[in-house]
Amino acid sequence: MVFVPPPASLLQLRGVDFERARTCAPDAKAIYDAFDASPAGQEDPNRCKALLEFPDGGPVFWSAKMAVDADGPPAGPGLPDGNELDPASGRPDTSFTFADGGGLPSALIPYIVLPQSGPRSNRPFHPALAMGDLAVVIYRSKISPAICGDLGPYRLIGEASIRVHENLRQRGVPDPCKARDAQGNCLKILNESVAEDVLIFAFPSSALGPRLTLRNAERDIRKAALSRYNAFRGSGA
Repeated sequence: MVFVPPPASLLQLRGVDFERARTCAPDAKAIYDAFDASPAGQEDPNRCKALLEFPDGGPVFWSAKMAVDADGPPAGPGLPDGNELDPASGRPDTSFTFADGGGLPSALIPYIVLPQSGPRSNRPFHPALAMGDLAVVIYRSKISPAICGDLGPYRLIGEASIRVHENLRQRGVPDPCKARDAQGNCLKILNESVAEDVLIFAFPSSALGPRLTLRNAERDIRKAALSRYNAFRGSGA
């Protein structure tokens, strides 16, 4: 059955031909659906409506909710790390690290979280995807470039950094931070998800490699991810 995207996102999806996509990772999709049906899943379900892959080296695609992932080092001197931003489950580093050391600060770098393929597998749910691959995240009328920057629990799909949430701010996307300082820096995340219909295209074998540093990351991710997405949807128009 062909995926029918939400009408509010059609402008950003111009040129994407979902008839070319095929279902992928059915075992992973079954895990996400089973979690939604469990008591734990009732509070914050994945709502994974599609898990697809496009041919000819195209992206892996999914539609799901979007929770806030706060993992990573501090965004600057004196600012909180991931554990302090999210005391319940945050970590002070990310699975992706720059070649010169250090992970991705959630408040600075637009990254998405890939579910693991199984408990503590340390591998993404889709074998073609890897840490560092480029992605774009679409919600309604807005689009955010991103990098595959962290690995998450195998039963959960749909998490992105503070920066992605900020890039997508509009009706239906709350401020990802419930506390900020006078300069606007995030001090504590708001543990609330965008409920559904967040669309993610992740591009296998697209990592920028060692040229990516904290200083140039946001600029280079934006340029490369949007270029990759526009080339993909141009060819599918």
